[in-house]
Amino acid sequence: MGVRPVNENNVVSLKDMSALPTNAGSAYELLVAAGAPWTTSPTVLIGSGASRTGVYAVQLAKALGAGKVIVIEPWESAQNDLLTSLGADQIVDDAGAA
Repeated sequence: MGVRPVNENNVVSLKDMSALPTNAGSAYELLVAAGAPWTTSPTVLIGSGASRTGVYAVQLAKALGAGKVIVIEPWESAQNDLLTSLGADQIVDDAGAA
């Protein structure tokens, strides 16, 4: 991740948050509701990581202290390289698992 969206205290300022799309704010709020920022490096599971909110969630989870980010991706593996570059440690491909 190029620019960290959080400060040294792992908190996103309102000023910085206002510059991000709504999807980033949604991802941040969901991660905070799940206990972020973390000091215990938990494993975080993100469904549909290649979605608009998911790509922010993957990056923010890492920035907020996740030890491992696992993404469940409902599409075929076309987005795996993108998700890995954003910080996903493992991608579970559930294409066709309806």
